[in-house]
Amino acid sequence: MIAFDLWLAFVTTVLILMSTPGPSHILMLSNSLGVGFKKSLATALGDLTANAFQIFLASLGIVSLFHSFPNFFIGIKWLGVAYLTYLGVKLFRSQSLQHLDESKPTQGLRSLFLQGLITSLVNPKAVLFFAALLPQFIDPTQPSAQQFFALGVTYILIDGCFLSFYGRTAEWISQNLNFRLERRLGQITGVFVIGAACLLALKGMGGS
Repeated sequence: MIAFDLWLAFVTTVLILMSTPGPSHILMLSNSLGVGFKKSLATALGDLTANAFQIFLASLGIVSLFHSFPNFFIGIKWLGVAYLTYLGVKLFRSQSLQHLDESKPTQGLRSLFLQGLITSLVNPKAVLFFAALLPQFIDPTQPSAQQFFALGVTYILIDGCFLSFYGRTAEWISQNLNFRLERRLGQITGVFVIGAACLLALKGMGGS
């Protein structure tokens, strides 16, 4: 297993890196603001599922693909930016979330999960981020697979805590909005989603 001092250094590094919210955190805040914390957990699950997949790819050393086909992965990223922008504009154009049809896919758990999953997966540089970060905390004298697993689980747990914090904070805000702001809740959440798209567009190296 991983040495405690290496693990502690990894935790400290991740906490510092997550001190600034990324696109997935902003999306979690937005969805929790709009549909509540419990339903927005589907978004968090989608994000963490994508992170687990990206960490797995990094542990396999599948990084050369990103260097061999950079334009393909850049294209995926911009599709993600377009997707989030579409969601944000759709929410912004609604006078209130109460006017949205609850039966529409944007309100379903499956759609919320896919939003979190896609937002993370369309950031191809996340694999490069994990490939650059994780080996720094690997002891070469110990089995690497177990260490990658321990660091990966640690990262996902920390990210889950941050996502829950943003979700709970957003839910508290939505519950304490005055009536005028509540009527504009759709526009508020739309702005947050568009902000997540902007962060993804500007994002260089990052896991969430």
